Amino acid sequence: GYYIGGTEDITILAIIVLSIISLIFVRMIRYLHITKELMEGPRERRSVELLELSFGYILFTTFGMIIAYIWYLSSSYSGSHIDILGIKIYLYPVLAGFGTIASFAALIYSAMFAMNEFHSPITRGKETIGLVVYLVFWLFAILPYNYYALYRPTGELYTRWIVFVLHVLLGLLVAIFAGYTIFKKATVISNPKQKARLKLIGFGFTIYPLIFLPPILGVLVFKGTPMLVWYTLSYVVLLIASVLIYLGYATPSWLEDRL
Repeated sequence: GYYIGGTEDITILAIIVLSIISLIFVRMIRYLHITKELMEGPRERRSVELLELSFGYILFTTFGMIIAYIWYLSSSYSGSHIDILGIKIYLYPVLAGFGTIASFAALIYSAMFAMNEFHSPITRGKETIGLVVYLVFWLFAILPYNYYALYRPTGELYTRWIVFVLHVLLGLLVAIFAGYTIFKKATVISNPKQKARLKLIGFGFTIYPLIFLPPILGVLVFKGTPMLVWYTLSYVVLLIASVLIYLGYATPSWLEDRL
């Protein structure tokens, strides 16, 4: 059978929520680009670029899921397909799969941002390690046995849990590394404004692993409720974490005065 998302009202609400989230990320990416132009050192500019890339991949994910939800509205189930040159393309599962791959890339770039900004400069070797980790995840993520947004056929091989576990592990590693590094740095900072900014970024990274909690609750606790709801909540948590990181790093003047 096919995974059924939710009622029309719930799906429309999810589209609205993701649209708002996307607009917020567009705004943050725009101001990060402006911030980059003001940076003088190459390491500082690289940090902004890495955070831009992380937010960009998240935006790609939210935009793709908006299209998937709109497609779901028009077809009533996630397993419907379109025919292009005789090839059947299952739009919702394909977009969900690309979203999973893009969100993993966003985590890797956020880890690189934290390392470059708060630990040590990103080198070619560290970038290669990040690429290898991404490729390993990518190889699992593109397998046809993931059944994104679909029920697993009875008796068939199912690899979606492997992809999810790898995703969670990376999220935890990024949160532990970035959180520890940033909060440790905050303890030796005497400037109260800088300390407050570091704590905002640290809290943002600490929240990251909570993005996996809603789908876990949907599968294990609230069985029978539309998973579309839980995945949308994950994006809300991701937005909160990202906004905290953004506000701490590219602190707007109105917040700077209040810290």
